[in-house]
Amino acid sequence: MPKASFLFLILFTQQTFACLINAPRRVVVTRKTTSSHIRDLLTFSDCSEKKQSQFISLIRDYRGELTNRQIQAEKNLADASLKHSLTIEALEHFLQRKINKPKHLVIKNAELTTSRRPIVITTEFDEIHLECQDCHVMGNKTSRVTVIDQKNNSQQLWVKFQLATQIKALAAKDTIRITNRSLSKSMFTWKMITTVEPDAYFQNIDDIRFYKINHTIKRNSILRSRQLTPVNLVSFGSPVKTRLMSGHLHLTGRAIANKSGKIGDLVSLKNIRTKKIIIGKVIDKNLVEIEL
Repeated sequence: MPKASFLFLILFTQQTFACLINAPRRVVVTRKTTSSHIRDLLTFSDCSEKKQSQFISLIRDYRGELTNRQIQAEKNLADASLKHSLTIEALEHFLQRKINKPKHLVIKNAELTTSRRPIVITTEFDEIHLECQDCHVMGNKTSRVTVIDQKNNSQQLWVKFQLATQIKALAAKDTIRITNRSLSKSMFTWKMITTVEPDAYFQNIDDIRFYKINHTIKRNSILRSRQLTPVNLVSFGSPVKTRLMSGHLHLTGRAIANKSGKIGDLVSLKNIRTKKIIIGKVIDKNLVEIEL
């Protein structure tokens, strides 16, 4: 057999028996998207069941653009080939690109409400419409996504998600159990979190010493304001220091507390020298700022 004919026969045989895969241009998946959902989007030609399963397993957890070079680097998929590149995108990332929102807000916990099937974008010419009335503020959102292909076929889905912001929050270094002792800075470390309720977390570490916990906080748990109870900084009948600051005027004195008080509380005091009743705000342990 001539050498040229032999080479042609080899190439023809390889092309005939290669595993060919046809897929959409882009698939938008959620955490609930299953292997069977992905399989429904693919067309295999001359691919064994083993290769089909391996390819589906590959793209199920893959994110980004998948090309033939990446596929053929996988064991047992060296002869597999996509008709064109396939992009697999998480729903959160898809919404992040498509929603017109403030830059500091991020998408969190996105799910399709009407189906677990992925959003399918057949070609780069598909039209994508996304409606979100109040995506300029944080909170729980529901939005409609419509994909229209070149044949004017429409795919309409509803998606729910959270628009959240990133904040620095306090996390317990170790488990903190309930005691009557005040907390200290050394018990916590800073950690970045994403939340729709930034005000629910206690962030003023300088004031942490004015509080105790009302139930056990596990190691690495984020501290919420509702987990704190203010401690008494001023006790009834105890002497306290007083401070009056007004412009350049700075006066100090001593008084007896007529009631107990926590940080920020207004308490009644009796001036030790003049015996007059004065009102002040508790600002530290046995320290009250007099209000004129």
